[in-house]
Amino acid sequence: MNRLNQILFSDVQRLDDSSLTELLLLLLRLESERHGLNRSSIAVSLNITSSDDGEDGRVKWDGGPANTEWIPDRFTIFQCKATYMSPAKCGTEVCKKDSTDLKPSVKEVLDANGSYVLFYGHECNEKHSKPRIKEIRDAIRKAGETYADSAKISDDWMTKHHLTHVLGDLNDKNIGASLIASFPIEFLRGWCEQNRPNAAHILARITPVIVKTESQMQWHPVAKMLLDNFGDDEEMLSELSANWGTFSWSGSLIPYYEQQLALIQQLANHPTPAVRQWQAQNVEWLTQRIDFERKREEEVRLGVR
Repeated sequence: MNRLNQILFSDVQRLDDSSLTELLLLLLRLESERHGLNRSSIAVSLNITSSDDGEDGRVKWDGGPANTEWIPDRFTIFQCKATYMSPAKCGTEVCKKDSTDLKPSVKEVLDANGSYVLFYGHECNEKHSKPRIKEIRDAIRKAGETYADSAKISDDWMTKHHLTHVLGDLNDKNIGASLIASFPIEFLRGWCEQNRPNAAHILARITPVIVKTESQMQWHPVAKMLLDNFGDDEEMLSELSANWGTFSWSGSLIPYYEQQLALIQQLANHPTPAVRQWQAQNVEWLTQRIDFERKREEEVRLGVR
């Protein structure tokens, strides 16, 4: 039975090339932080339309561990592919267009005895992996390289890299809140769609609702996505209410509540009736809090309190 606080292969398979590349960046950052590697050792281009020379991301560091549990070498090149890749396509992918020569980045990492990883957005077990790696080795051999049989190649990193092992339990607010901001909004929306209604409840429980800037408060993008796409779910709205953000604040609380009021008033004409009702309830509550604080402050000024 699938647990809703897990990111499953079915979720990953819905990602396009851009979102898959963002996921790669997130996973590499998390893995590097777990092992004390400098973030500068990671390079992932989010411009998927540019020529990649055989790489969408790389990790390279000196000293420290020779590898981590999920990064096979100090020098590892990752190439992202969200679409289905046949064994033959895997072989041509490491070569320049209309040539048997290896792409520059592929040759660079293999010449250095590093690892080449196909970050494939589909589950790839050993049965599927073997013919794909064989085609890549054949392509290396045709390119005239002597390390075709010894080159370190992987096309099942997504299988080995159990996402929940890295991401932890999304039901844990301390873990989840720090991670969800790193996921593409469309990825989270799709996950909620596929796992109605509980996935939206989980996100509403752990996401910050409000983001405070220097001058104002704004909706957190995940909270706004939930309101716009799952606002008819009363339990989700209840979770958001329970998770309404609080911030350190000095001085009068009236400006604090007034900023929240201005933010919630933006939803007055929301197309979802349940959201409008939720908005009205919060307007009433905030108005009461402002009145209460005004009276309290006046009593303090007069020496009543």
